[in-house]
Amino acid sequence: MSDNWSLIEAEFEIKKAKANEGLFTLGSGTMHVRGSLEEHLADAPQNLSYMRRPANVTSETFPYMPVKWGVFAPGIYGLHPLMGKELANLPSFLSLVPAINGEKLDMQRSRTDSYRRVLHFKTATLTRSLNWQTKAGAQVQTRYECFVSAARPHLCVQRLTLMSDQDIDCAISAGIDSDVRTSGYDHFTQVKFSREADSQIDCVATLDTGATVNQRSCLLIEGAVYDYEASERRADLTTTIHLPAGKPVIIEKRTAMTTSADQEALSPEMLLSLAVDYAALHQEHADVWRERWDKADVLVEGDDDSQLALRLALYHLMRAHPNDSRYAIDPKAYAGDAYRGLYFWDTEMYLLPFFLYTDPQKGRMLTDFRINTLKGAEINAAEYGYAGARYPWEGDIDGIDQCPNWQYRDHEVHVTADVVYGMMHYARAANDAGYLQNKGREVLLKTAEYWLERIDWREGVDAPGLLGVMGPDEYTPISNNNAYTNRLVSLALEAASALTDDPIFGGKCAGIAQSLPIIRRADGWCCNARNLRRWRIWISAGCGKTGTKRSPRRFRRNACTAASA
Repeated sequence: MSDNWSLIEAEFEIKKAKANEGLFTLGSGTMHVRGSLEEHLADAPQNLSYMRRPANVTSETFPYMPVKWGVFAPGIYGLHPLMGKELANLPSFLSLVPAINGEKLDMQRSRTDSYRRVLHFKTATLTRSLNWQTKAGAQVQTRYECFVSAARPHLCVQRLTLMSDQDIDCAISAGIDSDVRTSGYDHFTQVKFSREADSQIDCVATLDTGATVNQRSCLLIEGAVYDYEASERRADLTTTIHLPAGKPVIIEKRTAMTTSADQEALSPEMLLSLAVDYAALHQEHADVWRERWDKADVLVEGDDDSQLALRLALYHLMRAHPNDSRYAIDPKAYAGDAYRGLYFWDTEMYLLPFFLYTDPQKGRMLTDFRINTLKGAEINAAEYGYAGARYPWEGDIDGIDQCPNWQYRDHEVHVTADVVYGMMHYARAANDAGYLQNKGREVLLKTAEYWLERIDWREGVDAPGLLGVMGPDEYTPISNNNAYTNRLVSLALEAASALTDDPIFGGKCAGIAQSLPIIRRADGWCCNARNLRRWRIWISAGCGKTGTKRSPRRFRRNACTAASA
């Protein structure tokens, strides 16, 4: 029987390494770390510089890099000269490297066997084990463990266990490396390293947006004495330990990270939790994840591959939620910089439903994010000469559109109606009717103001139209009366007409909502309210109070197959 609670890499393949780094990403909502190798690869420098230019991400070609380190924090941006704001790749702190007789462990250069890397969904823990056949003749069983604490979201904990088949000395180095790039661009204007204690490294990095990042790494090795070496962009602690034959030796590294976006002053010393041992830290972290899975798991009977894929997706959804309504979830779920850490319509249409039916309060944080960024949406509308609020195609944490491509920025206007749909979905799923009448009211009315001005009236045509738009396929700009866009705008205007106290404004909204044309296909299918309802799957299970434990949903593959036969 396959293990569908774990993503397993049974052998290291360099051609798959970068993709697997993304799949193995760990995170707490506050910080996220790509699943890069702790010892890194000598043949894969991370300071490759190039100038990224506006393009469609799905057709964009990037310079080859076998691996890509990544540490990300929601809302911590750099400023690209052509692309605008982008989520900054922060200093990498995973470095934890053993070396024997001058030979560093390296998955491309060292002789290894019995390799196995596992992402354990239940506990959000990444482990890697291998047998290192050193040039010195020693066989060293090597095991890495890593988790980003869900209970202490500013803390990353690593553990390395080494066991040699013979007595031998082993050098250990651990550091912080800021010589990294974000899509080929260096966003750091200043990096300072210091050392307040023998076993610690401090890094303070300032970005070109003025944002700052503070990292403190601490090595925990009983009885060790450390050497400290720092350059302009990197600092390391090194020590030498003895590996007695047949006895495991444990090395622990903890890193605490804070940023200028934190709402309260946080002490790195406190965040490192040095008074709490590894087992206790991991247990409290695992307890948080157990509660999440109790509410969110979905069972697929008869299809182990689908079960594994589904749990991987659920894991990343839960990992990526920022637990803070100042932020949303970007399309890469903070596992990479391709979409620049910006927020799209994915939030409302693809990500929000999961949270609405498993943890409604977290769903509300995502809709509250749109309320919090209403001022930015008003700025976007004014930029195009319209009243009201126009939500961004690629939004930053202020709601300002950062999309550099006119094809999308100018025409993907359906996102503004998607935002309203998301709020309506939350109100219905959470049975929170007052949400639209209170917190969401201004969003519904301001976006309706925008639509009333964005609507076109052509000579000789009695009905209004939405011209020069791009539908959700994202490949057909400057189209007219896209069925999806018109239907969602109609829905948003209907909602606004029911909320407004102004009968004239409400009448305009209702009138346009009823008369916007909905284009039909040649076979007669129409994107109307009846067919929209067929798309929706309102799962009543799990719609209770937040925190309610329930049995997982079940899906039967054979039943689905029979229904489609």
